[in-house]
Amino acid sequence: MKAVFALVLLALFAFAAADVSELSSNFGGGPVGFGPEREYLPPTRSGEAAPAHSFGPDGYRYKSPSRF
Repeated sequence: MKAVFALVLLALFAFAAADVSELSSNFGGGPVGFGPEREYLPPTRSGEAAPAHSFGPDGYRYKSPSRF
């Protein structure tokens, strides 16, 4: 009975440690390998120039990714 209790306790500890390590490594990152992140911009007001933006295939404006 003690062995089963120790095994369950060890499994819970391993699950908690794996869950915490997964959270810290994926903070702030987007999907890997899917191209540059593009930020959605709301529609422009009349007369507003948008030289650094491009329209995507879905019709929304996105910031052009810069490579500096």
